[in-house]
Amino acid sequence: MIVPTPVWFIGTNGVDVTGEILDFDKQHHFLENDIRQHLFLLTSLRDTDEYKRKGKGKHYFVGKEPKKSDKINHSLWNELRGLKYLDYVSSNETDEITEYLRKQKVSPFIPQATPSEE
Repeated sequence: MIVPTPVWFIGTNGVDVTGEILDFDKQHHFLENDIRQHLFLLTSLRDTDEYKRKGKGKHYFVGKEPKKSDKINHSLWNELRGLKYLDYVSSNETDEITEYLRKQKVSPFIPQATPSEE
């Protein structure tokens, strides 16, 4: 699957595991584009037969709550936090993700070639 979007990480441990860092202080039209790209990736993953067979995945978004005075970005932040298939992690609590990746033995989605395979 080719997806035209950058992603902070993507891996697998029997289920797809993704994470994206979002800057909620950037201009809202850029933030909306970043969110749209990541949600497109998740939709693409969720539409695969394998995902439908497994019925789950672990998906993170990382960010810092924007100021409440920034109504558009704060609304986007709240909407993402309300999505059942995304786990919000504050940017100062990313150890939670690292621990999950380690404990669940998450490996890269696209394995790297070893020198003997190159």
